[in-house]
Amino acid sequence: MKKFQTMGELVAYLLRANAPNELKAEAENQMQAVEEVNQGGATAYLVIAESKAEAKQVEKEYALSNCVPEYSRIINTLDGAYWKQSVFVFSDDGGGIIYFERVPLLL
Repeated sequence: MKKFQTMGELVAYLLRANAPNELKAEAENQMQAVEEVNQGGATAYLVIAESKAEAKQVEKEYALSNCVPEYSRIINTLDGAYWKQSVFVFSDDGGGIIYFERVPLLL
């Protein structure tokens, strides 16, 4: 699992990972919201899971199966892959995660 709190961290990862353009654009857009929440005093992360093992890590850390996302959608990256984007808010101050998970999960 990859966790990011700043645009710099995210951009460095996306360049190394050779991520699809659609995922890059949406993640960078959402990262702005994460940075704003963190500047306001709450704790938020943008989280990316590319495999089953990483998704299990996310589940273990955040217990997402017990949560309902505020927002969820599927992103088609036009390279045969899909990504599920979900927003989970865990506290009244806006803290939570924006979670991207590759669908279907690989190994």
